[in-house]
Amino acid sequence: MVEPATRFTTLVVGAANRLAVTAARAVVEAPGAIYNPLFVHGGAGRGKTHLLQAIGEAVGEMHPGLVVEYLPMEEFLDDLRAASQTGRSDAIKGRFQRVHVLCLDDAQLLAGQADAQSELLRIVNAMQASGRQVVMAADRTPQDIPDIDARLLNRLSGGLVAEIGAPDAESREEILRRLAQARGFQFAAGVLEELARSALSNVRELQGALNRLSAQQVVQGHPLTPHDVWQVLGEARIPARPDEFTTFLEDVTSSVTASVEAWRTHLAERIAVWSGLGYRTAILEQALALDEPPNVDELDTAFRVVTERLAALEREAIRLDPTYAGQPLFRDPDRLQEAEQVVAEAAARLAPPAGPDAKWRLQDFPRTAANRPALASAQQLVLHPARVGHLMLVIGPARSGKTHLVHGIGNALKIAANDGVIACITADALAREVLAAVADGSLERWHARYRAVQALLVEDVQLLDGRERVQQELATLADALRRDARPVVLSCDRDVANLAAVTPRLRTLLESGVRVLTAPASDAETAGRFTPVPEGDEAAAPNIDAVSEAHAAGWRSGDHAAEPVPSGDAWFLDREKVIVRWPDLGDCLLEDLA
Repeated sequence: MVEPATRFTTLVVGAANRLAVTAARAVVEAPGAIYNPLFVHGGAGRGKTHLLQAIGEAVGEMHPGLVVEYLPMEEFLDDLRAASQTGRSDAIKGRFQRVHVLCLDDAQLLAGQADAQSELLRIVNAMQASGRQVVMAADRTPQDIPDIDARLLNRLSGGLVAEIGAPDAESREEILRRLAQARGFQFAAGVLEELARSALSNVRELQGALNRLSAQQVVQGHPLTPHDVWQVLGEARIPARPDEFTTFLEDVTSSVTASVEAWRTHLAERIAVWSGLGYRTAILEQALALDEPPNVDELDTAFRVVTERLAALEREAIRLDPTYAGQPLFRDPDRLQEAEQVVAEAAARLAPPAGPDAKWRLQDFPRTAANRPALASAQQLVLHPARVGHLMLVIGPARSGKTHLVHGIGNALKIAANDGVIACITADALAREVLAAVADGSLERWHARYRAVQALLVEDVQLLDGRERVQQELATLADALRRDARPVVLSCDRDVANLAAVTPRLRTLLESGVRVLTAPASDAETAGRFTPVPEGDEAAAPNIDAVSEAHAAGWRSGDHAAEPVPSGDAWFLDREKVIVRWPDLGDCLLEDLA
């Protein structure tokens, strides 16, 4: 987005930036026809962003029909990652096909980003081929960006590379004059000229020095003189002077210091320091109006504690969500509680999803004749997920034990994953989460939250019938988990063929997994009345939990067949023995031992 304040009319032009500004104006006159791409480079605070946004503003006024986009490189990289993770790379291509003038800032962030460089090269090639303009800015030349693709380097160097250097004394004086006018600062004659003689090399440093002079003038209660400039800024900023002047300046400094209360001077200096670091200093500024001198050191220490906490909160917020970088919230001590709340909410959004209900266990699942194949498949998914293909679809009517089986699988997987995060959610709740994430722009965070789980269980996927967007996100998530060898278990009350409105991608996913059927059990079967009671050696056989624990190491390492199932690919349940010849589920051989 272009800011109206950053126009060519507010840009100070001097020897250091004349070439870059001239080229920029030529680009505005005929976008895409000359200096394409235009690459501007220079140190921090020298007006690169101002120039890029001025180009965008001027193009919009001169060519109303053209689409202009100003984009920081960090945002460009985030958009590419989000598109890649959600399988929507085509959306990025379509987005930039509509742009006539693209202004990319902070191009140095491309260093080491091979995928982003390839995508940017494609975008630049497409825009140049269709006569559309690309303008980029960085703190260094294209050749100095580490690990940059040779093809992209050749393309960026093929237009015009223009440097913005440090402003000269004349430019510094004009910059200071405009800054003072914009902020309503009034100074005696010669003060700004004296400040312009300093070695300050960019606009931000000049602005910081101007703020310090203004604060000191308020403290003193009378206008500063040119001789006061160096006393305020410190000896490090004093230009070379004859010894006589140095002596004179020391005399003036002593005089000024004697005329101003020491604590106000000290507090004003601390305000200037914190302001220079970007923090809002209203709390400290209020202390300047006090009649009685406060303890400045205590005030400064308390302020430091708050800013350190804000800095820690900002780091945590950026870790949770990179879009929080540079938010004013984390530079205002008056908003500390608000910052705490923002970070807490961001952390809550990334908290691990809810897991399976611990009351449902595989060893308690009714072992009826109809349900034994489903239970056998469940065991194999826990012990050898690679053989099952990491995806299982449990199909059965209401009260057929689907919930018991799904949660039981989840609890067994949790044991095998050494209490790893197993996500278990209903399809209806999943749909609400996805649609809310789409609405508030947090879909990337939603995917990141579920990508961190060891297994995903979703109940009643028939509730997603007709919800195309939710189906798309579930399929994307399930595919990603399967590629990482993490099990996905879904349940449905009907066969896939009987779902009316399912996207081809989700239908393919559902049909690619192992399908198991569950059926309602009678009261007698549920109570295990017809299940023989184990005797002798069989009574000491391990149940599914014990088997899961024995194979947990192999499951966690990804070597799902590292340890064989006891008794030559047979295993014991707590009340009966089931023998399965795997992987052909259709050839399962079940034998009850009376």
